[in-house]
Amino acid sequence: MNSIQKIIIFLIFTLPLSALDTIDINTCNPNCVIGKNLEIYEDKTNLLTIEDVHGNVGIDWKKSESDKPNFGFSSSAYWVQFKVENKKDKPVKYFLELDYAMLDYAHFYNEEGNGIKEIVLGDRISFTERNIANRNPIFEMQIPTKEKKIFYMKFASQGTVTVPLTAWEPKAFYNYDHNMQMYYGFYFGILSVMAFYNLFLYFSVRDTVYLFYVIYLIGVGFGIGLQAGLAYEYFFQESPIFINQFFFLSSAIAGFGIILFSRKFLNTKSNLPRLDVLLKIYFVLFFILLIAGFTLPYRIPFPFLALVIISTMITCFVSAFILFKIGYRPARFYLLAWSLLIISILMFAARGIGLLPTNFIISHGVEIGSSIEIILLSLALADRINILKEEKLQTQKESIEEQKKLITSYARFVPEQLLTFLGKDIITKVGLGDSVQKDMTILFSDIRAFTSISETLSPSENFGFINSYLETMGPIIRKHNGFIDKYIGDAIMALFPGKPSDAIDASIEMLEALHTLNVKRKTKGFAPISIGIGIHTGSQMLGIIGEKERMEGTVISDVVNTASRLEGLTKAYSTALLISEDVLAAVEDKNKYEYRYLDTVKVKGKNKAVRILEILNGVSPRIRELKIQTKSDFESGIDFYYSKNFKDSLKKMKSVLEKDSKDKAAELYIDRCNFYTKNGVDMNWDGIEKLDFK
Repeated sequence: MNSIQKIIIFLIFTLPLSALDTIDINTCNPNCVIGKNLEIYEDKTNLLTIEDVHGNVGIDWKKSESDKPNFGFSSSAYWVQFKVENKKDKPVKYFLELDYAMLDYAHFYNEEGNGIKEIVLGDRISFTERNIANRNPIFEMQIPTKEKKIFYMKFASQGTVTVPLTAWEPKAFYNYDHNMQMYYGFYFGILSVMAFYNLFLYFSVRDTVYLFYVIYLIGVGFGIGLQAGLAYEYFFQESPIFINQFFFLSSAIAGFGIILFSRKFLNTKSNLPRLDVLLKIYFVLFFILLIAGFTLPYRIPFPFLALVIISTMITCFVSAFILFKIGYRPARFYLLAWSLLIISILMFAARGIGLLPTNFIISHGVEIGSSIEIILLSLALADRINILKEEKLQTQKESIEEQKKLITSYARFVPEQLLTFLGKDIITKVGLGDSVQKDMTILFSDIRAFTSISETLSPSENFGFINSYLETMGPIIRKHNGFIDKYIGDAIMALFPGKPSDAIDASIEMLEALHTLNVKRKTKGFAPISIGIGIHTGSQMLGIIGEKERMEGTVISDVVNTASRLEGLTKAYSTALLISEDVLAAVEDKNKYEYRYLDTVKVKGKNKAVRILEILNGVSPRIRELKIQTKSDFESGIDFYYSKNFKDSLKKMKSVLEKDSKDKAAELYIDRCNFYTKNGVDMNWDGIEKLDFK
């Protein structure tokens, strides 16, 4: 073979690469829509492989004329190729986003070394296969220094084949995706609020029009979630086969809701009987299409589904228009509410069958239109309430007066749980001096060194910090059958009327939640926080104190004082959770906890000694393991200590410190042993420490 022949062959095999538009990837800041940089080939057989396509000069590539190519419903596979150049002196990485979550299969081919790597994503592929967890398929493009690189992709779907491709800088993509998450959060927030609001109205007035509207909202919500890829991301990660079928289900639910709501709201049965018959027919068609969606390939029933949706919307719109023209009052609200939604759905359906291109307004028009429709339609439903307003005016006045009394009472009284113990069925019946005696367990918790933390924060930051902490701990206490008696700054006093183990379980979960909270604080640059928890149990008095303009529920007992002092002792013993022996004695299954006996003390304000124990559950695994390993030596050291054998006690405690250098309780016993070894003890010495600090 001569040199001329070699050159000709070289040119033939490099022709596709040189003919392609080159994307200067470095200019994609923050992104580039690359639709018009694509060359497209339709594989009607859907049999070609990358080996057939790569470098094949016989492929009749067509240059794309659209930023976001849309091929409508097609049984063909579509191949695209595009070329990317990196002019920088270092390799770069970009994300390639396919902004169409319901595409069945998207193959991405990347040359690596001597081979071609294939990545297949789409709503027919398990979500766990995605390297980048996102509602849309995201591919990574690695472009070496000063090089050009060609990429191939293949698309196939039972539904519409739409390929809106965008190259993103990773940081810019995450910022964009964050905004989109907020966008969808706002949209579904509106949807959820209105659904719950109208469901509440249904249970209040027993008018099925509100229930039908809720059914419609549910269908729309699931439909939008599917279109956006959110349902796939959060509900069908391991079951992608149900995506298409669930789309028919959500569409049918929305269709049923629209028809039932419209017939009820517009009273078409009486006002427009002929159009009412049409709506009934559409109802049956939705049911048939629902069955077809679960039994036939997606592309077969979908055009009929789109047609029925459009027909239903047009019929509802025409019904409202006719009734509006004849002066039917509810129709004016209905007509205004549905106008934008009808337009957005028509645009969406047209895009689905390839009549309109894909862009942000069309892709998200249903969300935008339905958000406005939801708000406007709420005004229509509110007008329905106004019709009943005169009939219930007197009842509402009485209700308002009662609510005012309740609001006034709530402002003077906490917590609500005391009502049950005081035998009151309504808060307005509570008065000064109401009281009851009951066996309960008290939990005290406090943030360590809160004053130091507080001094570094502004007033708003202080309250934000405290509220964030309390919002984490409050639900945990309620989860374990407790209730919060009061907040004392950063401290919590909680009551557990049931089993004392409820208080221990709550404390353990609080410590675990604190670890999670500290991880979040660390990511934001804040120092971790620690807490101490003390628990005691016994009989106590609950009641109402104060004066007529300001009342408060409170607990009065020695148990409260002891629990508070135990919380204070957590600092002295450098532990997170202390309980009294009375608490442990009342626990039925003691084996569920890891604990060790710490000391016998007389806390400030008490003459009776209290045996205290340290619960090890909830602390970090490292600390817990060390204390379990040293428990035998530690408790033996305590036994020697109380038998006045300070030498052996000192030996045991030093053995503890050799394994766990941060065991402050062992250090305390070492200091005591050294003191009594040097100074001796009197005849009445019983080893019980009297602690004069809180």
